[in-house]
Amino acid sequence: MKLPVIGDTITTKEALELCRHFGLDYLVERIESDPKGYKDWNFDGCSGLPDELMGLFTGCNWEDITHKCCLPHDLCYGYGEIFVNIQNLLAIHNFFDIMCIKMLKEVSK
Repeated sequence: MKLPVIGDTITTKEALELCRHFGLDYLVERIESDPKGYKDWNFDGCSGLPDELMGLFTGCNWEDITHKCCLPHDLCYGYGEIFVNIQNLLAIHNFFDIMCIKMLKEVSK
């Protein structure tokens, strides 16, 4: 599957394919139940800190951070229920969990 690059616009159709790719089945169900309820959005990678800088801080390949951490996080955050904080908390938890596991693997090499 072709993953988006920073700056790409993600349509609902593309988001659905990405959710399937990452095994985010509960989001696939949400999107399919109301596909017109979502707007296109621009993928910005890791919000708040450039991906390349995250790579420098963690010792990880910044493109892995972009696609294996930030993109699934954005999908969970963007397509989860707005007022169900647990989904947003899980998205944040999964992001840091993936980052920590990846970072520890890289450091232990």
